[in-house]
Amino acid sequence: MFSSLKISAFVGLIVLLASCGGMGWSNPSKTASEFYGEKYECEQNAARMYPPQNVNAQPTYNINCQNLGGGSASCTTTTAQVSQYDINVNNRLIAFSSCMQARGWKWNWKQ
Repeated sequence: MFSSLKISAFVGLIVLLASCGGMGWSNPSKTASEFYGEKYECEQNAARMYPPQNVNAQPTYNINCQNLGGGSASCTTTTAQVSQYDINVNNRLIAFSSCMQARGWKWNWKQ
């Protein structure tokens, strides 16, 4: 559900930016009310198809070495913080876009 909220926020941001003349969903034969209803349904469908699946990113290792002279060195290795990411976020966005297009919406430049 958290990722569904992320998608809602993302799409909301897109809609906000679109109102300023950027990109956005359009369908001249449908109302704003229809847009918000269909957007919500497409978000929910995409979230059901591709639920959040957080995985750990590969850790980053930092290696620091000091030259001790005579061809030897002293090295220490530290692991940076391991972060997580949702491996389904792109699939959800694709499913959302496909759903909107199937309902007659087009992603294009606002005029």
